[in-house]
Amino acid sequence: MPRSGLPPGLAPIRSETDENEIDPAYEKNPKDDTLLPVEPPVPQLSILTPSNDQLVEQVKGIYTGLVSIETKIIEVHKSLNDKRQKHGLSDQKWQVLYGLHKALLQEHYDFYLVTDHPAATPVLRRLPEKYNMPARMWKYAIHIFLELMRENLPTSREYLLSFLYFVYGIVGMLYETVPSRSRIWTECLGDLSRYRMAIENQDEDLRQIWCNFSKSWYRATIDMAPTVGRLYHHMAILSRPNLLAQLFFYSKSLCTAEPFKPTHESIKTLFNPVMELDVTHRNMYDPVDIAFVAMHGSLFAAVMNSKSQSALPNQPDASTPTAAPLPSAFDKSFDTLPATVEESLAKARSSCAVFLDNIQEDLSRRPRKWIENGMYIALSNICALYQYQNKGYFFRTKLTEPSTTCDIEPPGPSPDSPQYLLARTIFRDTLAVFLKRTPDPSTYSFLEITLLFLTHLAWDGKLDTLADTVSWATLEQNVNQQMALSPESKQTRRSPFPRPAKQSQQQQPHQQPSKQQSMPLPDDYNLRGYQFAENYFPDNWYCSGMEELETLMEKQFMQTTRSLRIISLVHTLSFLTRGKYIVYDSVEECFKIPC
Repeated sequence: MPRSGLPPGLAPIRSETDENEIDPAYEKNPKDDTLLPVEPPVPQLSILTPSNDQLVEQVKGIYTGLVSIETKIIEVHKSLNDKRQKHGLSDQKWQVLYGLHKALLQEHYDFYLVTDHPAATPVLRRLPEKYNMPARMWKYAIHIFLELMRENLPTSREYLLSFLYFVYGIVGMLYETVPSRSRIWTECLGDLSRYRMAIENQDEDLRQIWCNFSKSWYRATIDMAPTVGRLYHHMAILSRPNLLAQLFFYSKSLCTAEPFKPTHESIKTLFNPVMELDVTHRNMYDPVDIAFVAMHGSLFAAVMNSKSQSALPNQPDASTPTAAPLPSAFDKSFDTLPATVEESLAKARSSCAVFLDNIQEDLSRRPRKWIENGMYIALSNICALYQYQNKGYFFRTKLTEPSTTCDIEPPGPSPDSPQYLLARTIFRDTLAVFLKRTPDPSTYSFLEITLLFLTHLAWDGKLDTLADTVSWATLEQNVNQQMALSPESKQTRRSPFPRPAKQSQQQQPHQQPSKQQSMPLPDDYNLRGYQFAENYFPDNWYCSGMEELETLMEKQFMQTTRSLRIISLVHTLSFLTRGKYIVYDSVEECFKIPC
């Protein structure tokens, strides 16, 4: 029998003369010196890398088809609007529209695959931005059809759900295959999840699932773009019914480097219902939360009314051809809030009194709640000091660039304006309540954020503008008590986090943070995007590789970490102010108020 015909596992008969020769079709078994057949090599497909000319031709062909379908879609939707036939569409028309939008989205998918091909040149890779493809994909391939189907609910529900899932899958594949534009895909996936949540009115559990999906995608986008106010606006919508979280996100969307102007209108969905709550519905929320949001709602109304009044004299004469209506951020639709600055301030003071009367008891009754809520309150009060905008004209030296999205830039607020003075009062009185608490871990997140803000002002030489809002003697007592409870605190000197180079030259070398100190706290993620916190954390502070749920969990050691940060910030304040307000006695190892 020829060797090639031997059954597998049997060695061929060998003579003494060919003992050392092995048929290339066999190999030795290392265990018992028998010969085993060698598997023939598997034929491999040859991979041809396309040339640049081939990629260019593909892009041209795809783009031609894309524009053709896009033009057809624009014409169809324009026709529906002109003829007022947007409602009561037949199944045949729905199927035609569905097919057009599906085809357009597939063309976009192919376009991105080619322009992001490994062999693509930089010129090809820039084509999506050059032709504004992300915005066109969202507007014409996705959003315009979603809105049409939403307006035709419930008859269009099956088409809407089918299209949403199809789009979600396509964008999900783009997220996997075109990672160079992951920021676009994560935000788009967040928008789609939020849309799916919004139309779900039958299954509350399913609605919450899509809400969590949307939050997760937006958090991923914030990781890449923490200064974009639009993302925090979307997070505010998803934070319902948590009143304090909504206020925090809405305020933040106005105070980041890239503020989201439509928030001036959207925030009404938070303030108006709070003002309209009757006695029965007020029992559904905590009195402290209601009072705090009502206070900020009235203060916000005062700020917006003041802006409108101060901008009016600068408008051109209405009789001139170039005159245009004033784009007011505060219009008559804000009907449940006060219409004048004086009335707004009066209501804000009244709500502030209610808030301060109730917060002390609430801190004692539900301390764990205030670990998170203290952060929301501290940051909302800071946004009030900024007058709900990204420019603090009276206590900032380095301003962000003026926004080009607003036609009229109102004059900056005055440091003597009643609305700013009330914001100072709110900041002062709230801080006093938290400082008077004996070392209480539930107050640490509030104190850390507030002291970080004051430290930022001290770096800029502007602390004097708010120094009188701090009870330094109470701060001294509070921090000394924290130091007595924490042996580690005696080794803490100034901030455990590195500062910018020009600032670190003025300090002694920092001690290395402990393993627990080097782990981000849940509060740290919400500090991103604020100018006063941008130099607080080390580089790559958030690139810890932790799972998302882990970053949101409160752990026991975090109380100690927050306390150490508070002590470090007070050390830094003492150093920056040269002991003007508080000084550290290295002999007695405690803080003191200078004589």
